[in-house]
Amino acid sequence: MSMKKTGRTISCFSASICRVLNEKGINILEEQLFCSEKLLALECKTPYDSAFIDLESVVMDALTKLRICIQPIKIVNLQALQEELVLEGAVLMKTKIDFLRYSTLFSTAITMQRGHYVVLKREGNKIRLIDSYIPTTPLTQYDDWYEITEEMVEKSLFFRVFRDEGSTPCEDLRDLVREIQQRFLEDEQKKRAFEHFKQNVCQLKPSEKHICYEMSSALSITGTVASRRVFKRMVESTNSFSEETISSLDEICKQYNLVRMLLLKCYLRFDDRNIEDTVYAISKLHKNEERVLRKLNTM
Repeated sequence: MSMKKTGRTISCFSASICRVLNEKGINILEEQLFCSEKLLALECKTPYDSAFIDLESVVMDALTKLRICIQPIKIVNLQALQEELVLEGAVLMKTKIDFLRYSTLFSTAITMQRGHYVVLKREGNKIRLIDSYIPTTPLTQYDDWYEITEEMVEKSLFFRVFRDEGSTPCEDLRDLVREIQQRFLEDEQKKRAFEHFKQNVCQLKPSEKHICYEMSSALSITGTVASRRVFKRMVESTNSFSEETISSLDEICKQYNLVRMLLLKCYLRFDDRNIEDTVYAISKLHKNEERVLRKLNTM
């Protein structure tokens, strides 16, 4: 098996799209797939949710701007998959982590979030599986021949990824940063998301401590923590903001990670003190992110 550490991949969805495009000779950076004013927008829909971004919506918005298309393919069996790979070279596959045997993270995962995107390509008579985002610490990736079974094909989804003619580059980065700020500051849903997140944590019972694990995992898997890092790098790349501003955004990234770790702590030891610490950290994060974004908007 070919496993190696990776650097800055952001999510399995965006990293896999990027890899398919790269396999087709289309040079694009993964961060370009986050050029959306929705980047920092938060949701919290159910009593068991943390606050999270709709990562696929963010990426699809950016893909529309870049005139990149994702088209579902009906694949009924392994033979049809082989034929599609001959035509396309590489395809995007959304499968269940239960089928991915190359990482113990997947085989031992207790999360209910089982979907994962990878890339398939054909070389000779074999199929190569490329996983650019295995959420270990540090991140790892897999790139090797892989046995795809009929059951795996039957229970997975497949997509073509291609670029329309007349593709346009991402808009001016400074304008995009302003649009992301404005969307965040004006978004009432974001405020409700933080309030619901705190309420969800407060209402948990000891018998529901596994939900703390799900909330923690969601902050990573949905790209919520990563979205803040992407935004910080966008701001940094404009060369228009001070080191103090960049440092403040970096602190927000750390606070999101702190909330994620505190939720794990609640899962491991569910008691009033840990719950209180987590709710306090969420409140502090909400207040600080609002303050930093407002200050950024006045510069």
